Amino acid sequence: MIGALRSCWRSRYSPAGFSGNDTPGGRYVIIDHAAAAGSGLRDTNTLHRIDKASVKSEVEAAGFKLERESDLLRNAGDPRTVNVRDPTIRGKTDQFILEFRKPKH
Repeated sequence: MIGALRSCWRSRYSPAGFSGNDTPGGRYVIIDHAAAAGSGLRDTNTLHRIDKASVKSEVEAAGFKLERESDLLRNAGDPRTVNVRDPTIRGKTDQFILEFRKPKH
């Protein structure tokens, strides 16, 4: 499954409640807009961003193990203080990619 965690955080698709990818060996890939480090879930509703550390913590608490991270979509020039839909940053946000796997045992 690939998804933007911020967009589905409060739904049944959040990692703690999502049963569709709990198959041992199953992958869970998340691509999302980065919020400021340490901000937790504070900016999910206002800026449509999420703190990468919070994502890791929540998904690992649901029994997944982080396998890989990618900086492919990183943009160090993004101040992470602007809504992702703002014309000044849209299409140029700092994003992260995380790949988790459900352990086989």
